[in-house]
Amino acid sequence: RSLPGAPRMDAVPARVALDVTAAAAACSAAVLAAHPVEHMNLILARPKGGKGPDFPLLRHAAALTVHTDGVTGLWKGAPAAVGRQAPHLALSMALYDGLRALSDRAIPGESGAPPSTLSSLGAGAGAGAVSAAVARAWSPNPVSTGHIGPSIFRAAGHRAVWLGGFDIWLERRARTAAPASRGMRWLADTAAALSCAALAHAFSAPTLCSPVVTGARVAKYALALLLYDGLRTPRGDARLARVAPD
Repeated sequence: RSLPGAPRMDAVPARVALDVTAAAAACSAAVLAAHPVEHMNLILARPKGGKGPDFPLLRHAAALTVHTDGVTGLWKGAPAAVGRQAPHLALSMALYDGLRALSDRAIPGESGAPPSTLSSLGAGAGAGAVSAAVARAWSPNPVSTGHIGPSIFRAAGHRAVWLGGFDIWLERRARTAAPASRGMRWLADTAAALSCAALAHAFSAPTLCSPVVTGARVAKYALALLLYDGLRTPRGDARLARVAPD
């Protein structure tokens, strides 16, 4: 409470609950949106009698799935996907906000403005490392916990670019004096989210994927960023509070 700009302690649990809820909702919606492509990719990779995939292309698998099970068949297995991916991503987002808030108060920069680039990248890396370690510790497959170092390194780099990079963009935009229209801000934020998601995916992807699958995964992470930023607080207030003079 003695730190300048520190939140009241009785307001911290409500803020944490809001951030966690917003992160879970944003990540769940993003996973659901990308699930049809991920599901078709799994069908495509499934061997048929040991002689190759069931379908030559993703669109063939999607067409047969819709013909057989209807449009809802594209989301088969979606609850399991959400339960597997959304908690991991939401934990990263919640941890990032907590680490970033700590670094903002502990390492103030000139005129009270925090060194946003270093603190954002560092908070993202820390959130990714912790969330990857937690995910591996809770993994139902004991074999997957054998080589945890590379996965932690990839997750740290991914979250540093994905979360930290987008936060840096939002703060830079909040610092600009010339106001832009809401539509232009939305387009700029979307382009920044896609760029951060694409760079993060390129850093952390262990194997090459088809362009469609890569695009779906990049769009999933970008959508999670945009939804989370819009859900947790009134748009831009958190960033403006960091850069506004006393």
